[in-house]
Amino acid sequence: MNVLDSNYRAVLKQMEEEAVNLFSSVRDFREFITTTCPTVDVCVTLKMCCVHVKRLEGTNATRVVLVDGRKCVEVNAALDIARGCVDYLDKHDVVQVTVWDSKRSDAFAGDSNIVFHVGGMYIFHHVEYVGLYADVAKGSVQFEHGNLDKVRELASPLKKRMDVTEVSP
Repeated sequence: MNVLDSNYRAVLKQMEEEAVNLFSSVRDFREFITTTCPTVDVCVTLKMCCVHVKRLEGTNATRVVLVDGRKCVEVNAALDIARGCVDYLDKHDVVQVTVWDSKRSDAFAGDSNIVFHVGGMYIFHHVEYVGLYADVAKGSVQFEHGNLDKVRELASPLKKRMDVTEVSP
């Protein structure tokens, strides 16, 4: 019974940490990292806008570069000018999240489990191994098939939404 009780308390602690550690601002996330120096078992939730996506060669992962959620409109406006270019962003203004593919046995190696859209707003639950590496805020999350709430798109890019509405009569 002690094992079950211990596991139950650990799960509750983890859920509480995720609820408290919700970030939609890069600055707040960086401040959390520098002030708390989180250990590997600390999980956070990120709600931010995607500005760049890159499939990592030789791994089963995708690197997603994110900015503040409130900058999503600015990002979408800049997409027409500099699609895919993140060189203009300062490393203090971005978060890099590595999304590891699901461990499903029928998944093909090298194929992404989720398609990220530049300019889309995403939420990442259970982001682990958070820290500053080369002065960039980073973390990683394991994508899970069947758990659509862990990593998901909250709002598609504005251009994509406008294209859909323009086609409608």
